[in-house]
Amino acid sequence: MTLYDAVIVGSGAGGAASAWKLAQAGLKVCVIEQGPRLSAADSPANAPFGLLERYRNLSPLASVRRSQDDLQVDASSAEVEVSFFQAVGGSTHLYSGHFPRFRERDFSLYTNFGLGVDWPLQYSKLKRYYEFNEAKMLVAGRPGDPKYPEITNLQGISPIGAFEQRLSDSFDELGWHLWPSYTAVDRRQYSSSKCTDLGPCNLGCPVGAKSTAANRYLEEFELLGGKVFSQTAAIKVVHKNSQASGVTVRDSLGGERTISAALVIIAAGAVGTPGLLINSGLSEDLPHLGRNLMLHPLALAEGVFLEEFDALVGPEGSWLYSLEFEFDEAQKEPGFMMQLLRGGDLLDHARRAFQMRKVEFGTEFGPSISEEFKKRLSIALVFEDLPEFHNRVTLDSSKSNSFGFPGVKIEYKVDPGIKRRMPQALDKARKVLSIAGAVRTRGFGPVRGTGWHPSGTARMGLTEKDSVCTGGGRLHTMSNVYVADSSLFPTGSCVNPANTIQSLSLLIADLIISGR
Repeated sequence: MTLYDAVIVGSGAGGAASAWKLAQAGLKVCVIEQGPRLSAADSPANAPFGLLERYRNLSPLASVRRSQDDLQVDASSAEVEVSFFQAVGGSTHLYSGHFPRFRERDFSLYTNFGLGVDWPLQYSKLKRYYEFNEAKMLVAGRPGDPKYPEITNLQGISPIGAFEQRLSDSFDELGWHLWPSYTAVDRRQYSSSKCTDLGPCNLGCPVGAKSTAANRYLEEFELLGGKVFSQTAAIKVVHKNSQASGVTVRDSLGGERTISAALVIIAAGAVGTPGLLINSGLSEDLPHLGRNLMLHPLALAEGVFLEEFDALVGPEGSWLYSLEFEFDEAQKEPGFMMQLLRGGDLLDHARRAFQMRKVEFGTEFGPSISEEFKKRLSIALVFEDLPEFHNRVTLDSSKSNSFGFPGVKIEYKVDPGIKRRMPQALDKARKVLSIAGAVRTRGFGPVRGTGWHPSGTARMGLTEKDSVCTGGGRLHTMSNVYVADSSLFPTGSCVNPANTIQSLSLLIADLIISGR
């Protein structure tokens, strides 16, 4: 006898959205989450010395957190270190809230340009799910973006100040696209959780204004009768003859049990999902499982200005963005997004200055810090990353976490074409900063600890020879096991993936409900 209609592994963007959708349809659903519950009150953004948590328990890098409860990751063979966070709500606790859609071009790169592989579905299939998800996640922004003319139902407008206007004027002078970022932050005028621009969003939000998988989907999921088992690790999918019967889990006290269910949905992220499927013995007939890892390699341009500006107010990583160079059609090469970043808090600034040997201790400490604090702006260049078979996630049985789950090893090389294009891209970003008044600029990349957008390791496609899952998210080799996260992405665009993860997961849940 099955205990649940569906058991979902992972409570992040994809798992939360699909769990809510299935519960809305009347299914009995539980969610398994290895991490703890966190509330808005747990955010260290306003706590004394709370900013230190960015370099400890609230780092997106497992190598910094060093928790035995985490998935243990060996990134020694990776040029970019993968990021993720385990808690109820997943990595949305630490994301910046930048919430664009993938573009129509992103779904047919092979057909149109001979690059990567095509998605087994088109933008038109996801359009209504994007619209629903943006309303659900309270996405704020300004209508009229020429890159997304169809996006009009936005919940308020993020403020634009004098310095933002100066940067906008620089882009205008160059004739380049620039627009206020689409941001999953509550900007509704009379909302009790309206954003107060405390900044930075990637430390969690103490007022609950930032939309996460937890506060926009899981809270309602539990009100519908859904169950979330936190600090509980999925160890294996139990299966026989291409049919799953549930998931074996272990809790924080070491107890082990099997949760039986008619459907199993894996949404543990592009590292955790292939790890669980491989540990369950499901990789033998799926040669692409764990392969084709994409990480959005990132370069960073910085400009230092003479005057101070308010770098500590408002979202740090979801401010202004440009898709001017999203794709080079003449060269048939994927491009990059420009994402404008605020200057960072004092601790971040001092740490960076120390690493760059630009800080002096003793009586010169204050002057050396104030030389750039509140005077530095950055432009992140987020590069589209095509799938490569050799970039992969494998299990490492020599290491395990406190739940007894094997560690994972990441193998990842930045594409030589991206490395070739980075210096020219950095020159473009530094030009913007110079026009805006920066007295000096610098640029560097790829930046190692910025693998914030892992995807592709259980990709969708037509057959098990070239993919892991069907266009409906079901494993080719199993009748009732689905994936609902960024692992499914055949290609990864150059924009942040959260909106597409959730919209795709809502579509998959709809297909499950309708029996297709």
